Amino acid sequence: MRVKRNKLKVNLRNLIVTLCAVVMAAVLLVVYSQRIYESTSAESAQIAHDAIIRALITCYAAEGSFPASIEHLEEYYGILIDRERFVVSYQVMGSNVMPHVRLVPRE
Repeated sequence: MRVKRNKLKVNLRNLIVTLCAVVMAAVLLVVYSQRIYESTSAESAQIAHDAIIRALITCYAAEGSFPASIEHLEEYYGILIDRERFVVSYQVMGSNVMPHVRLVPRE
């Protein structure tokens, strides 16, 4: 009887330790996946911004002026912007001054 009770305590302790380990692993997975998502989102915004700047410079070199809208870059220079993920701020200051471009992630 005593041996059964000790085995039961050991099995119960092992079960509790295993459950705690699984819960901790799940929490860590959620936390780190969120960090990876945030890092990836920031990196993709930077890549998109760099592509827009390169397209602006290419457009200026080819046409002699900066485009009046971001749609011009999308139509003629192959820029693809994920508008579900980002809001684009495109401020034109003149045809010979590079526009101010900012990508803001949507929440």
